[in-house]
Amino acid sequence: MQKLDFVQHLRVVVDRLDSERIVSHFDNSMVPGIEDYSFTEVTPLLFSSKVNYESLLLQDDYALFLKEIGADKVYNEDNLAKVSRALIRGSYSDIFKSPQTLELYMFHQHLIGMLDTTSSLLLNDLVNKGFETSIKEGVLLFQVVIDEDYISFEEYIQILSTLQELVNVTGKILINKGDDYQTDIVLLDSGSDTNIGIQTFAEIAKAIFSIFKEIWDYITNHGIYQNEKKNKALLESLSIRKEIQKNIKEGILTEEEGKEYMHLVKTRTDKLIGMKVLPKQIVMGTQTQTQTNRNLLEELKIKGFLSGPQEENKED
Repeated sequence: MQKLDFVQHLRVVVDRLDSERIVSHFDNSMVPGIEDYSFTEVTPLLFSSKVNYESLLLQDDYALFLKEIGADKVYNEDNLAKVSRALIRGSYSDIFKSPQTLELYMFHQHLIGMLDTTSSLLLNDLVNKGFETSIKEGVLLFQVVIDEDYISFEEYIQILSTLQELVNVTGKILINKGDDYQTDIVLLDSGSDTNIGIQTFAEIAKAIFSIFKEIWDYITNHGIYQNEKKNKALLESLSIRKEIQKNIKEGILTEEEGKEYMHLVKTRTDKLIGMKVLPKQIVMGTQTQTQTNRNLLEELKIKGFLSGPQEENKED
């Protein structure tokens, strides 16, 4: 699906499914100090959303779109019935014990987040420059090496949300741990491979590129780092780790924050490589390296490193 169609379909879906009001109710229930929250307005809202979902299903282009984002699982009648029963409990800590309720909340939250981050797609002129110029403006291009003709909406969500997490934690390490660092999506194009462009602070973009480059160079020279010894050696070689240690020494970060940030950097980068997402500059390399890097990605997949979206290893 081309980027313009993607955004237009997404905007209609968010509007018709009433994602913002649904998420707003759940968010309001989690405000500190609120013991009980009345979810009486949510149930009818969910069923009107279900009606609109079924209406969209009658349109071929939206039917395919909804299937790709996994809406059929969320709007399954049995699931909605379980959500309705869970909402009677009163507090968010109780209702989120229902996996169906958590899935529904996360589904609508991701839809809204995706629409927000893709709202700047018309900034495409930012990606029409060379690597050195682009990265100085905070623009970093990624290539998703795919085997099929397209990647699903669900995969887009996971890739973009993981990139956002990596940008955010890198910003906290390099600039100010008290701030949140959002990204603009400046390119989202499909083809034989998919290209994704993000824009953030130049300092963050350069650091993220270095993280990928250092990890990719390590894989190229030392192989997969799944065993403990190789994993430790890799972590100790990363420039971002040295920055974290410096911040700890200067009292900017606590030891615990340093461990958490390093864990986030490592697991989010692993997850992206696991989805065959690399900076385009690395995938392409020189003309003679391009096929070598693609072959290595395939080799890693066969050996089990590239298993796609997965839970992070909490032991890292």
